[in-house]
Amino acid sequence: MLEGIIINSQKNKFRVKTSKGIFLCDVKGNLYEENRNNKNFLITGDYVQIENLDESHGMIYTVKPRVSEFFRYENKTLKSEVHKKEFDFDPEKRQMIASNIDQAIIVFSVKNPRYKTILIDRYMILLKQQNIKPIICFNKIDLCDYEEIRLDVENYQQKGIKTILTSSFTNKGIDELKEFLKGKLSVFSGSSGVGKSSLINSLFGNVVAKTSEVSSFLDKGKHTTTTSNIYDLDFESMVIDTPGMKGFDFYKNEKDIDESFSDIVIISKECRFNNCQHKNEPDCAVKVALENGEISKNNYNSYIKLKSKGFEERKKAVMIAQLRKESLKKKEKKKDDLSYL
Repeated sequence: MLEGIIINSQKNKFRVKTSKGIFLCDVKGNLYEENRNNKNFLITGDYVQIENLDESHGMIYTVKPRVSEFFRYENKTLKSEVHKKEFDFDPEKRQMIASNIDQAIIVFSVKNPRYKTILIDRYMILLKQQNIKPIICFNKIDLCDYEEIRLDVENYQQKGIKTILTSSFTNKGIDELKEFLKGKLSVFSGSSGVGKSSLINSLFGNVVAKTSEVSSFLDKGKHTTTTSNIYDLDFESMVIDTPGMKGFDFYKNEKDIDESFSDIVIISKECRFNNCQHKNEPDCAVKVALENGEISKNNYNSYIKLKSKGFEERKKAVMIAQLRKESLKKKEKKKDDLSYL
């Protein structure tokens, strides 16, 4: 038996890197049958044991337990008799992206397409919930003046989040990024067109990942990476390139949001009203801090959006999804009980 790591998957075929090379592997019949209803039971980053059938093919026999998982929640929009639209948000429905990673490099472009701080904040909350260390990468820095993004960069640095400025065109920040990656398995993620693949090519000094132009329509990126792939940066460092994420969901709760915006929460204690929404209420300390420049406009806007009515709607949707699941379980149990009569 050989031990290895899955570096790429396509349908039911998996490329596994071992000490004896890379093998294209199938899954042993009984292992597949045990997990046939779990579409995420084998993903990029999983450590497995294989038997090499020949010089290039193998068979996966066992999967080791995961140390960490990087995933996003799936969401579906359903019609309801009570509400015209309702999010069916099930915390158990996860789209696995990679496993056993040490840190996540979340890439945002300063232009073409321009980053949105609310998306950065959503990523930070998602990673916090998964106990994964984030590093924010502001890419394509050659396209703008630093003053255009300074307040946002400083905002995340003040929150204790590592940030780095990079450009695959000028190679700015590439050496610094390599230092961050040393001795770790790092996942690169971000929206389409932000330059993840170009950045990875700059790290390796050659073309290992496919790249594409940004669509002129709505200034949005085109998908080039369609599955997660692992690349060896050096003997001890590996990088995972992931598909561009157009959108994703995460399990919202007030504690995670408040911890991500602790600076605003501390200031809000000086508001006249305990239930101040920081919008139009009198004597709002948060609004005063915003006007005085103590907090940035982008930071404030992200906080308000994440704490808005949508939070209550989502929380209600979670409860509805859980109640539905419990109801189905009760019906199935009742059927089982009746089957013995």
